[in-house]
Amino acid sequence: MVVSAERRVKRYLQWCDEAGLDPLLASSLLLFLQDLADRRRLSSTLESYNGTLAGWLREQGHPLAAADRHAVRQIKARLAAAEELEDDSVPMRATQVTEVDVARMAAACDRDTDRGRRDVLVLLLYRYAASALAVSHPLQLDDVHDVVLRTAGTQTLPSPGSMTALEVRCRSLRPHAPDQVLRLPAHANPQLCPVRAWQEWMSTLRAAGVAGVGPLFRRIDRHGTVAGHRPVAGRQPKDPAQRAGISLQTIGNILRDLATAAGLSPRLHADERLVLSTVAGQAALAAAPPEEQIRVDAARQVQRRRLRRSRPRYTPLSMPVSASSPASGIPADLLLLYSRYLVRPSDVLAEVDTSARS
Repeated sequence: MVVSAERRVKRYLQWCDEAGLDPLLASSLLLFLQDLADRRRLSSTLESYNGTLAGWLREQGHPLAAADRHAVRQIKARLAAAEELEDDSVPMRATQVTEVDVARMAAACDRDTDRGRRDVLVLLLYRYAASALAVSHPLQLDDVHDVVLRTAGTQTLPSPGSMTALEVRCRSLRPHAPDQVLRLPAHANPQLCPVRAWQEWMSTLRAAGVAGVGPLFRRIDRHGTVAGHRPVAGRQPKDPAQRAGISLQTIGNILRDLATAAGLSPRLHADERLVLSTVAGQAALAAAPPEEQIRVDAARQVQRRRLRRSRPRYTPLSMPVSASSPASGIPADLLLLYSRYLVRPSDVLAEVDTSARS
């Protein structure tokens, strides 16, 4: 979870209030950073808090003196040295999936259910357009259409013809950047075809009375009800347009759960679930003597990091097509394989039959 600068300041003020310290004093900031280090937070976390809070103090008219900045560097150096001594040599990176892995994950989706149809569309769109989706706003219903591409003749398809494709408009997060339009050709394997997955999901939304506007990927409650245009249960997103949609964190959870269901990632044992449990961590901290709480919390943080590093990580960053994970089922010379599918203008006519849009 990304913590904003505003939330960092809020946490610092809350910590100072509980400790009875003046938040405008540099000594309070040093004690706060040392507390983070004692609790074995990552050095990158410490760096983020220091940058935010030093800037906040400067805005309040209390910039850090040279001696204070030197003390901060010493705290960060001690934490970095302690991290090097831990057996955490394996970096926490997303696990790259192959075409076979994607097929197994798609097979784990029950396409007879609304949830399964949504999840397989999430899987295939992030497989074929992850790099573009990572830097764009959440997809809306009117961002995706099916179109017909008129091919001009290529090495794989020597004769002119046509093929169905999914046109995806990725609206950039940068205010003045143009939209990026991707065209994902139909896959030879129906189970891995993004066009078919989108058509099935749109049929589901129409049956649920959802059409026209709103997020493409919808929340589905425990009763299997697809969210419409009204607010739904749970934490509401900041963007009102996304109130029925799912977050990027939920998309990551979907991909993680599909990888587990497909047997790509081992299921957690009971003791491992306890290590990752926030409730269990709070209970262990409450049961520890006051003088031992910092040590208990630090040891638990190390346990959690080591467990997470020891397991494969399946996230949206796992999905893009790459040289080590090539695509199959689609003519290779129609595609530009730089972590996404993009029709190569030199290989096909830039002609799209928009009349075929649904």
